[in-house]
Amino acid sequence: MVRDLAEKRAIIRSVMGRVLGVDAAQIDDAAVLGRDIPADSLMVLEVALSLEKRFNIVIPESDYSKLVSVEQICQRINELEEEHSASPPAF
Repeated sequence: MVRDLAEKRAIIRSVMGRVLGVDAAQIDDAAVLGRDIPADSLMVLEVALSLEKRFNIVIPESDYSKLVSVEQICQRINELEEEHSASPPAF
C-alpha cells in the first residue's frame, strides 16, 4: 500500500506514542529516542516490531539502533518498501 510521507510519519508517531506512553502529537519528527523521548532498548524493540506489522515489512535487527527518530524511521521504512517492491517474486 502506497502511503505519503505525512501519513507514514503520523503512523510512526502513533506507534511510538502507544508503545512509549506519550502523546503522539507531542512527538517531533527529529526527536531522538532515549534522549528527547524516554525509551529503553525493549521499548525500541517493541516500536520496531509494531512497525513491522503495521507496514508489512521486516526490519533487520542490525537496524534497530538506527531507529532513533520519526524521520529516520520513515526513511528506513521507505528504503525497505522499495527493496521489497524491487525484489522479484519468489516461486
